[in-house]
Amino acid sequence: MISRRTFVGSLAGSLLAAPLVAVAQALPRVAMLFPGSSQQPNELAKVFVQAMGESGYVDGQHLIFDLRYIGTRADELDRVIGELLLLKPAVIITVGTPGAWAAKKATSTIPIVMATVGDPVGQGLVASMARPGGNLTGNAILSEVVIAKRLELLHEVLPKARRIGVLRNSSNPVTAIMSNGAEIAAKQLGLTLQRFDATSTSAVDAVLDEIVRQRPEALMVDQENLFWLTRTTIAQAMLRSKIPSIHAFRESVAEGGLMSYANSTEAMFRRAAVFVVRILKGAKPTDLPIEQPTKFELVINLKTVKALSLTIPPSVLARADEMIQ
Repeated sequence: MISRRTFVGSLAGSLLAAPLVAVAQALPRVAMLFPGSSQQPNELAKVFVQAMGESGYVDGQHLIFDLRYIGTRADELDRVIGELLLLKPAVIITVGTPGAWAAKKATSTIPIVMATVGDPVGQGLVASMARPGGNLTGNAILSEVVIAKRLELLHEVLPKARRIGVLRNSSNPVTAIMSNGAEIAAKQLGLTLQRFDATSTSAVDAVLDEIVRQRPEALMVDQENLFWLTRTTIAQAMLRSKIPSIHAFRESVAEGGLMSYANSTEAMFRRAAVFVVRILKGAKPTDLPIEQPTKFELVINLKTVKALSLTIPPSVLARADEMIQ
């Protein structure tokens, strides 16, 4: 479950003359907690390491980068973080709400940079966006705003659809916040939401079977680590069942989902590197305001459009940042 991957750089110059152990001890350790497993390609971690290198912090020369894979169970999270703390990292980067909460509970002194997290103020992770307080800072996802936009896109593509399924994970603290935003947006559009809940990877298949049985006219999938891990299963199930789906991850669309609309995750990982660099240079997390994304991306799978016999309005196609053939 634990791996360390070095993506960029090698020891050079005067470092070559020093014993490797001494070099390793002298370099600050930067750790990232990422949902998934080492068997999956991790382009986002590569983006982060590249951004660090562009800022003058090359892995292996100026820091040691550790990529720690975590699942969705609390005991698994706690174990990984407990082992990580023994290595005394200078900074911990978290991805998603579960990792942020687990890291916050584990340490009040090591700086924590949230690469992505939903409404950190609303769920109590930080005191405010401008003055986070404590040892957390980073990027916040505009959950309610983005959910409203996803429903609007579904409504544009499927104007006659009225019953929209929502796949969510009620064990995630931010789900209640997202649900409130979805209800408000749905009422404004004259839509009825039908909730389907999965709280573990083992529960996803059963929930997908239930969705197929009840056949909502479309499905909206929450932005959630669990659904990142099971994105292929979800997208393929909806494609087979001919249920149009909108997702939070471009990768879900590449696997057969109809559309995705979300903040640019790559951009947020590059911004996470900026936070880490500032902390390594002496800044305190409490003095670094939480940032919100400014770039959002609409991705459409044209093969899925054809498979579902849909017609995407020109106004939606014109706004697409990417169309997968």
